[in-house]
Amino acid sequence: MDDEILLAVPAVLLLAAGTAATVTGEVTLAQLAPGALAMSLFAAAMYGLARYRSPASPDTDGHPVERPAAGSSRPEPSANRVGVTDGGTDAPPREPADTHGLAPVVRRAEDVDYEATDAAPGLAKGVLVGEADGARNLAIRRFTLAPGASVPRHTNEIEHEQYVLEGNYTVGIGEEEYEVSAGDSLFIPAGAVHWYRNEGSDQGAFICAVPVGDDSIDLLEDE
Repeated sequence: MDDEILLAVPAVLLLAAGTAATVTGEVTLAQLAPGALAMSLFAAAMYGLARYRSPASPDTDGHPVERPAAGSSRPEPSANRVGVTDGGTDAPPREPADTHGLAPVVRRAEDVDYEATDAAPGLAKGVLVGEADGARNLAIRRFTLAPGASVPRHTNEIEHEQYVLEGNYTVGIGEEEYEVSAGDSLFIPAGAVHWYRNEGSDQGAFICAVPVGDDSIDLLEDE
């Protein structure tokens, strides 16, 4: 039985008893009113307390939104955090969203806008599918890395899954460097130090899939 029904039971019983007593002449409505008012206020207060203590409540899409623990707060972003992923709000992790019934989306190549990144000259990003297109779990981006361009060492709060589309370039992950080319796939865990370098004469390009949501990018000093 729902909390709302349980909290309403005492008030209903009091009202029924008071009505019966009024009919038999044992009490008057004036005598019954203060007790009924007190019980209504008590039920409202208990309902509010139950809702406040609830670990989660649905958002506008029907997904549970977790409340932070008492006394907790999100860490302040560091001065070197330079960006977020595409189409996320500052919300705690949640179960994968149900996309049953949503309309499909087909985006044409000519509809994708590419923008340069301030932290890495020569690196451009285009959002292929993101939250703005109705995606609720993943965002897919396409990056291009110009000849001679590099991306400095950095970390992300979320994982990356990447697929190399064209070119030959270097990817550093942790303590290792890897030469990658078209057809190669990469998994970069959340928090892993990584970087990119294109020393070839051809443009590099890759697909990067990330969870929809907030992501901080921390640039690291070169060793």
